[in-house]
Amino acid sequence: MGEGYEEWLEKGTVKKFGSSNPNYNNHVLKLKYKENPELSLEKQSRKGSQNGMATKIQLYDKDMNFIKEFDYIGLCCEYLHKNYGFLSNLEAIRLGIRRSIKNNVPYKGFKFIKL
Repeated sequence: MGEGYEEWLEKGTVKKFGSSNPNYNNHVLKLKYKENPELSLEKQSRKGSQNGMATKIQLYDKDMNFIKEFDYIGLCCEYLHKNYGFLSNLEAIRLGIRRSIKNNVPYKGFKFIKL
């Protein structure tokens, strides 16, 4: 490699690491999130369909009659709670749906298909 390349590489590296980095020792955001966990959760999480692992889910009755399709499991949990009187603990509903899908068994009279 040429002498110019080595010189360029060294200059670029020095500027990016350690005390030469403009953000070196900048803990403002870290401290802000530490003081306000709710803000941290709001800004750092990707909820619902923004979550890269979110998948669509279809809801069927016990006779496999289609009821509704949802963009992600959380919407299905809310729907079951509001329209069918499921528990208000959405995480419990979510767990029941996941088990239903994994084991291919009904959950409280409903079947679910993950798309």
